[in-house]
Amino acid sequence: MKINLECGSKLNNKYKTTILPLIEKENILPYLKKFLNLQDSKSNKKMISDLEKQIKPTNNLSTSLFIELKGETYHLLLSTIDFKKEETSQLKSLVKVSSKKKETSGKKYETSEDLKNENFGALLDHIRNRGAETYKECQSNKLIAANVAMMSHYNDKMNGLINIAFLEGFLLAMYSFDKYKTNKSSKSDKKDKGGDKEDKGDKGYKGDKGDKGDKGDKGDKMTNLHLVFPDNNASKIKEIDQETKDLLIKIKSVYLARDLSNEPGSSLSPKNFIDTIKGFVSLHKVPVSIEVINTEQLKKMGMNLMVSVGNGSRPDYQSHFLIIKYFPNSTKTTGTKTTGTKTTKKSKKKSNKKSDKEGDNNNNSDNNDNNNQEGGKKSKKTKKKKSTNNELSKKSKGNPDYVLLGKGVTFDTGGISIKKSRDLHEMKYDMSGAAVVSSFILGHAKTKGKESVVALVPLAENNIGPGATLPGDIIKSYNGKTVEILNTDAEGRLLLADALSYAEEKYPNAKMIDLATLTGAQDNFSCGNFSNVMTRHKDFAEQIKTSGDFIQEKMVETPYMPKFEKYLESNTADIANIARKCSSGLITSGIFLSQFISKDVVWAHLDIAGPAWKQTSKKYNQKESSGVGVRFLFDLIN
Repeated sequence: MKINLECGSKLNNKYKTTILPLIEKENILPYLKKFLNLQDSKSNKKMISDLEKQIKPTNNLSTSLFIELKGETYHLLLSTIDFKKEETSQLKSLVKVSSKKKETSGKKYETSEDLKNENFGALLDHIRNRGAETYKECQSNKLIAANVAMMSHYNDKMNGLINIAFLEGFLLAMYSFDKYKTNKSSKSDKKDKGGDKEDKGDKGYKGDKGDKGDKGDKGDKMTNLHLVFPDNNASKIKEIDQETKDLLIKIKSVYLARDLSNEPGSSLSPKNFIDTIKGFVSLHKVPVSIEVINTEQLKKMGMNLMVSVGNGSRPDYQSHFLIIKYFPNSTKTTGTKTTGTKTTKKSKKKSNKKSDKEGDNNNNSDNNDNNNQEGGKKSKKTKKKKSTNNELSKKSKGNPDYVLLGKGVTFDTGGISIKKSRDLHEMKYDMSGAAVVSSFILGHAKTKGKESVVALVPLAENNIGPGATLPGDIIKSYNGKTVEILNTDAEGRLLLADALSYAEEKYPNAKMIDLATLTGAQDNFSCGNFSNVMTRHKDFAEQIKTSGDFIQEKMVETPYMPKFEKYLESNTADIANIARKCSSGLITSGIFLSQFISKDVVWAHLDIAGPAWKQTSKKYNQKESSGVGVRFLFDLIN
């Protein structure tokens, strides 16, 4: 999907439509006179009179005005952000208090800590939703290009926050997954060789159709936005331009997560998932390193829980382990290492036939016990590296700041414990956790984030076949514990259990977060309105909930209660993969994961089963994958 995003202090005259976000609708005429630089003179009297006639009292949030300038007709789309008086007052007072405090970042739109709360986050989300509605109005008018008159970004901090939120909602709403639709115009079905190089390789993305003015044919999409700022200063405009480019990278990370989750299970094997990530890295020159461990090598390593999930699937759909590493200022930026029976551990190939790609979906499991939880904490036993003058030099390859784990079940039939047919098609999104952590780390690296991050992505299809895991099987895990499989539909936790043990072994002093569409119980509990977080570490839980509240991807804490361990007792193994006598799967699934990571590791488990899919309460989401978790991670880690 091609998006051209430019910044400047003047309108792009090629575009006859200008979008104007407004806060106070009753002050439209004074605002327009100032924007258009219309003085109260005889020469402008007719134009001002025409504007007055077009501005009529209405309950509509959008108003279209038309003006004549030098023989050309220009379209002004006024988009009112409908704050209540108390909300406007609250927004102004919060920003005023914050502005008196010392800035923590050079980026003007970033929010100081005292503003990171649920109320302020809700106000910004209201603006995002209005930005999304404005895009849909542009779409209904078949607009493919427009100027957007932003408010002063630097002279007024509130305006800067509103600008970014409005633009974020607008851009998020531009996403669509229509690669399999045939009722598009012939032009929109063809990839233009001159399209945006950064978008050609993304699944579901279409190339640009070229500059055709403001309006396009049926099926054409908006691709060109020119942001106009009244900050008439070249250096400031340059800074704003970089900030908006970083925002666009973050938005495209959400797009990538949505694309992966929306892809049908048959076409998105673990191999294809991995190949998509590799292609994205290569195309965009993302400074990360990639390692792929295939099924045979996983067996040799003793990752038997991870392997067991894919035993009933075809070779390309069996278990694979994708590892993505980003370390700021690393001398080695990109590279691929594939480990398997036909390659040595030291072989580095950009494209390897043993690589796999897949996702992890377990939202609507009929087993309420189907949950996953994970975490990570800094080990007290690990020695801290000596500090240096350069903060980034502290980021050692052996000591990332964060380890992110994402459940990657590319399709979940339930295995031998097969699911019911109703909504089974939605199990293609059971790899949403894998899509989120993979997409985030690529965007984080592309924006040159300061924090070092490692993403661990276990991938498999949970299907029925000759070698499928059976209920009653006992499997030895990577950390040595034996697990009795009471239900093969509780498979996501098996992937994460081995991945967690591996994470602690390799990166014991990192903070760890796993994201998974782990349980149907979470979906039923949340009705898609929030995710759940479980952790042993209260401070970490508060950080996570604060970011969730501010970004409006809410995180509700699930209690960590060791007494629930008794429900996972097995007669024949160290632990069972589901509880026998307890239906609180949201808790027991997290307790299961906690058995594979030490208590002194800072770790949190996020069950995103509900909001990861069909979260249409937000105007900027679509009817299927929401990409929930990506924006949250950008806020938490950055």
